[in-house]
Amino acid sequence: MFKVEIAMKNEKILEFKMLLKSEITATYLSLSGEKLSGYGILSDEGIGSISIVYNTSSNLEEFIGDNQDEIKSLHCKWNTSDWDGSFDTTNLQTMNIMLFENMLLVDSDKFAKVKQLLIEAMLDTLVELKDEKLFNDRCENLILCFSLSDHSNLDNEIAWISKINSKYNSFEYIRYRNQTTTSSKSVHNSDVHITKITSSKLIENI
Repeated sequence: MFKVEIAMKNEKILEFKMLLKSEITATYLSLSGEKLSGYGILSDEGIGSISIVYNTSSNLEEFIGDNQDEIKSLHCKWNTSDWDGSFDTTNLQTMNIMLFENMLLVDSDKFAKVKQLLIEAMLDTLVELKDEKLFNDRCENLILCFSLSDHSNLDNEIAWISKINSKYNSFEYIRYRNQTTTSSKSVHNSDVHITKITSSKLIENI
């Protein structure tokens, strides 16, 4: 019975993923006149809603200003609360209703499984669009973000960022979180299965 229910959920998740891919493409292309520094998906711990967010290079430069502190500069770059804005489209509203209603129907013992499937669907969507070179048209080194509000597992956050970004951007995020996290646990490159390579090699992987 559980396998049947998960299969039914998989159909809904596939539908959600197709809608999300289409909406990310449409919203990204709607910013064709902007030079972007960041793009991504935000959700919450219950995966009850999502938003698509973006940051422009001009907004990033304004936040950084003349600040020479690397960590503060990286905070401006990676902290989505400082980003330019988000979208509120009819399609996103439809997807959020779909998420909210479906997550309400999930039994508590199956919630974690369905939640993980949705997270993987969102990450895979960003990876697919990256592989299809959607983000290559006007962004020299765009960062992609995915995060859940009130999420406290740093290993998860690093794994998410590493999956959807180049090695260079992933290392940058790890360095940023190493120095800003309040966790007593140090973050090591080996924790996210990224091979140590030199700076010159990193640049080749962008």
